[in-house]
Amino acid sequence: QVGLLTGIVMSFVTMMIGRFIQRSSVKSWILGIEMETEDIVPISVVSDVTVIDDYAHHPTEIRATLSAAKDYPHDELWVIFQPHTYTRTKAFLPEFAKALEQADHIVLADIYAAREVDTGEVSSKDVMKLLQEDGQDVHYFPSFEEIKDFVKAHVKGHDLLITMGAGNVVEIGEELLAEK
Repeated sequence: QVGLLTGIVMSFVTMMIGRFIQRSSVKSWILGIEMETEDIVPISVVSDVTVIDDYAHHPTEIRATLSAAKDYPHDELWVIFQPHTYTRTKAFLPEFAKALEQADHIVLADIYAAREVDTGEVSSKDVMKLLQEDGQDVHYFPSFEEIKDFVKAHVKGHDLLITMGAGNVVEIGEELLAEK
């Protein structure tokens, strides 16, 4: 958990100074120790929207990231979440929904299968259903293209957009930036 928290602090320091600094250097500076570097990666700011990619794929990591994001200056907090593996999604389904509730708006992508096969037992729609039952603003799209179109139509200046997950969800932020 210290590694994640350090990554969050490092990410915001990096964004505030407006340029990318190697994450391990910042972590070393903050704590005086070397740690893993798979944490939040600031991508860029486009049209006054800050775009961040985060590797969080467990409810504890999601909660920590979104809690820290609340302190970053923004109007609305948008999260594009891609669950990682069917077994993890099934095992932590209610915890994922509870963790994601911290965002103002949630967009769900299909589960990133990694090494697994879809048995049809769980899907991102199950996460969406739990979030809807709790009154959250949540949307599901089966393709990254649909997600990008939705985001371009709804995310506005001074919003914070976090792509989140251990799969290929980072591509959405990268493609949005490439289109600017």
